[in-house]
Amino acid sequence: MTRVSRPALAFVVVLAFAGGPARAAEPTCDRVIAIGDLHGGYDAFVAILRATGLVDETLRLVDGRACLVQTGDVVDRGAESRKILDLLMALDAQAPDRVEMVLGNHEAMTITGDLRYVSPEEIAAFAAEETADERAAAFEAFVRPGASGPPPGGATQAEFDRLFPAGWFARRRAFGAEGHYGRWLLERPAVVQIDGSVILHGGLTPAVAGQGIDAIAAAVPRELREFLAARAALEDAGWLRPTDDYAAAYAAVEARSAAAPTDDAARPAAAAFLALKRASFVDPEGPLWYRGLAQVDEKVLEPDAFAALAPLGAERIVVAHTPTADQRISRRCGGHVFAIDTGAGPAYGGRASALEIAADGTVDAVYVDGRERLVDRPLTDPEWETALLEGEIVGIEEIGIGITRPRRVTLRHGGRTLRAAFKTVDIQETELTRFASSGGQFQFTDSYRFERPAYLLDRKLGMRMVPPTVEREIEGEKGSLVAWIDKAINELERRERDLTSPDPIDLAQEQQIMRVFDALILNADRNLGNQLITPWDFRLHLIDHTRAFGLTKTLAEPFEKEAVGLPGWLFDAIRGLDAKETAELFRGMVSGTRLKAMFARRDALVKKIEHDVQAYGATLVFHDAAPAR
Repeated sequence: MTRVSRPALAFVVVLAFAGGPARAAEPTCDRVIAIGDLHGGYDAFVAILRATGLVDETLRLVDGRACLVQTGDVVDRGAESRKILDLLMALDAQAPDRVEMVLGNHEAMTITGDLRYVSPEEIAAFAAEETADERAAAFEAFVRPGASGPPPGGATQAEFDRLFPAGWFARRRAFGAEGHYGRWLLERPAVVQIDGSVILHGGLTPAVAGQGIDAIAAAVPRELREFLAARAALEDAGWLRPTDDYAAAYAAVEARSAAAPTDDAARPAAAAFLALKRASFVDPEGPLWYRGLAQVDEKVLEPDAFAALAPLGAERIVVAHTPTADQRISRRCGGHVFAIDTGAGPAYGGRASALEIAADGTVDAVYVDGRERLVDRPLTDPEWETALLEGEIVGIEEIGIGITRPRRVTLRHGGRTLRAAFKTVDIQETELTRFASSGGQFQFTDSYRFERPAYLLDRKLGMRMVPPTVEREIEGEKGSLVAWIDKAINELERRERDLTSPDPIDLAQEQQIMRVFDALILNADRNLGNQLITPWDFRLHLIDHTRAFGLTKTLAEPFEKEAVGLPGWLFDAIRGLDAKETAELFRGMVSGTRLKAMFARRDALVKKIEHDVQAYGATLVFHDAAPAR
């Protein structure tokens, strides 16, 4: 699946199943609107479409740069599900590359004949399209003896009319493989991904997410088509009545399969039908039914949520299916999961709502009577620096890890609550110290003053791996204040939890960039604990540079001996560093002596890389890791 980086969002719907064409489009979406379960609540649907500004009074799309995803469960439990489908199909016809509905479990139930939750009004909406001949043929099939046994209340016209009121057969026909609604629904995917947002009805377990968006999207409509084809074959063979519901059909086919001769021509269809009893459209942990993302305690859920996001390269999962307790959109796992079923259908008495994801990263809950900010857009580097420098300190706590004893600071700035790490360590041993045990000598420096230069150099090189950092005095102490990477784990935790990147090569390349950066600044304190990884995208973030910018002018021996891997853009940036510009950048933070040592290492680093290119070839030395995330 194709994905693009912000600020442009890609709207990509992938559907590849036997008998149906792939459908893909990639316009720019200034915002994505996700609307949850409707269950026949037509008025609620219209109201929220208008509240989001997607449609005008005539219900035509008016925002040509927005994308709409409705997350299924339009049918059942409400009177006007047909009107909602008609409107969705009309909107889809107006902008097929900007409007999508993903299948819900109730659409799958309707297609397969599980009609337990169909309201009388939904059936009555089709009465005018049902002919007397159609009902007469259905009654004849109903009273005919068959493998599924006698009708439950007797083969009488009265019982037939009670079980199958006017409109029942027209509705089943409309939702069949060739029906007006069935054809359209069978072209809908089970999931869509719009840049960093994965949107579906039920939810994703890590195991299902590992199949990839394309496979998940295609499996449900493909299996539904297989189900309908197998059922039609079994009806033609006399194994089933057209009136048999989902449960009765499976009971009948299981019984007939146990007794039928091995050469019965319907056996292949029966085998295919029975195999689909475990299909993804009925699997309690499948994309249409899984409720864990909405129900499981967040502390327990987070590892699984991030494990589901990682293989998809996504930032958030948007799910419906499970009504929220307070009838408001729920932000979970730090804004990486959103539950958007607010009970908009009349059966639940909830409220119409939509989740709006803007291209700048803001996420809002939209209601008919207003909106609520759920996630602010990411801060730019200058905005982070201003917040770190000027933000009101509202809390300081000991982190309890690290020998430099950093503290976690909570700030308020511009209506936001932000967190940062505050380090005050400033140990500078300028005299040579000899170790009695080894005879070795060193000059030891461990200072918060090197944190900001590391950040500035990272940005100068285009890496964007070191979080924004400033120097600030807090409660009478000077130190470095470093933006907190929320929900990150360190490399040691990743290994202990046996979490694997969906693309190990990407992570390995970022770690190679880290090695080159550490060699350049002579970072003596890189360890598994200060390599932070955001587990939904497996991006590497580098912290703790208090022991960098040493006086040694040569590269470390282990680094010299190993082949270097780095992207070409980084090599160009390192080679292009200007001493005067860098001195100005580091003014007052890194001494001239330390700066000269760094440029001596830079020259040695360039020489080593050029040597490696000669020895191993450019294709082995330079990789294609993208800059400036």
